[in-house]
Amino acid sequence: MIHPIKEYHEQADATIKLQAGIRQLAKYQDILYAQNTYALLIIFQAMDAAGKDSTIKHVISGSNPQGCQVFSFKAPS
Repeated sequence: MIHPIKEYHEQADATIKLQAGIRQLAKYQDILYAQNTYALLIIFQAMDAAGKDSTIKHVISGSNPQGCQVFSFKAPS
C-alpha cells in the first residue's frame, strides 16, 4: 500500500516514524525471505542530487543485506 507523503514539522516526529518503518520493514523482510515466494520492489526515481542515496541508506538500514538486491538503471534517452 502506498502511503501519501506526510509533512513533518518536528525532526523528532520524522525520526520516530522512520524508526518504526525500519522495524516494520525488517520484520516483513524476514517473513518474505523465509517464504521465498513473494518479493518487495521499491523504486526510487528523482532528479540527480535529490537525495535518493541517503533515503535508501536510511530506509534500508534495518534490513539484512543478504536479502536485498540493488539494480541501477541508466538514464532515459
